[in-house]
Amino acid sequence: MSADSGIYILETPTVNGSTEKEFRIVHATAIDNLDYEVPVGSDLNPEEVIKYFGRSSVFSNSTDAMTKAKTIYDEIMSSPYPVIEYGISFIKGRFPFSEYKRLAAFHRGENIE
Repeated sequence: MSADSGIYILETPTVNGSTEKEFRIVHATAIDNLDYEVPVGSDLNPEEVIKYFGRSSVFSNSTDAMTKAKTIYDEIMSSPYPVIEYGISFIKGRFPFSEYKRLAAFHRGENIE
């Protein structure tokens, strides 16, 4: 039986056009949903980005993000069900997280400013 599980670190710019990055971490399955039905003009499905990473802690550098990801990994691997099929992976988002929120709302027919 496949769990398709992994620990994923979403890397996004802090604001449009910025070289500064922020990082969100999640232990998840079926992360390929990020690539399903991607709207024109987006690089990832914004609804899925929010669904997977919306409650994640935000880190301002990759070192701290990786430290947290390794902690999650170690906790899972020492649990009664030590399954992480895809290890720790980075996912690069082209837009700031706030833009994915705006795009998700737009595609739901909501107008947020």
